[in-house]
Amino acid sequence: IFASSWSLYFNTAGGLDIIELPEQAKSSGFLQSLIQALKCHSILLSSVWSMIPCFWMAYFARTFRCYVRAISHQLDACLRSSDISPERRVNFSRKSRQVDTLRQELERVKAASGIASRIVSPGFTAKLYLNMVNLSIAVHCASTGTMLTTRVRTFFTGWVIIQIVSLAWPVLAWQRISNEVARLRYNAQNFQLLHSAPTILSEHVLMFLHSAENGCFKNAFGGFIAIRPSLVATVLAAVAAYTVLLRQTTGVFTSSVKPECAP
Repeated sequence: IFASSWSLYFNTAGGLDIIELPEQAKSSGFLQSLIQALKCHSILLSSVWSMIPCFWMAYFARTFRCYVRAISHQLDACLRSSDISPERRVNFSRKSRQVDTLRQELERVKAASGIASRIVSPGFTAKLYLNMVNLSIAVHCASTGTMLTTRVRTFFTGWVIIQIVSLAWPVLAWQRISNEVARLRYNAQNFQLLHSAPTILSEHVLMFLHSAENGCFKNAFGGFIAIRPSLVATVLAAVAAYTVLLRQTTGVFTSSVKPECAP
């Protein structure tokens, strides 16, 4: 909500009210066209639909992480329970059924995460790539010191920080599911290394490990664009490269129009 409010203020009249441009800059048709294009682009970016995928992606990630953690605790309690009964074969059979039940629950969570990924990945991917242009312009405005005041540069700096956090937060939240899956696999593998179990229990544990394979909770758009921290890092690198290009282009434009604007 805070990111949306900040962006909405940036997109509408508030963004222009705090900009104090000199008279010669106000008369520049190129600069006015750039400001209007920036407003239209930013309104599209910070509309409600572009902020919803971030919220739902983080919410789904936390939900699935809690489910996987609960399955991990149940698996650990099941495999570590002591066999004090004389009927050890019955106990191992009960453990096998419990492991198979946990495997089925994990499969249901995986299916639900796939549905959630198909819901949130298109909107988040669109927001991610739309932010490339917006962040580049905002970083440029925050770093320039010729036409914009300190107040305006501070405003753009805060907007950039909020947008980066809104992109990294859901991606890192989804990435934490992989950490829970790795802990889940460690519990199952550690049981095989420390205990000698009958064949039926070993088979069920191996089936569980197959269900909890690495990458089973990945979030991808269309099955080929994986939404992970490396993708966000690539986008930020593209933003840095585009910002350098924008600064050079602006510098050439400013140097070419400066003699005409001189009194």
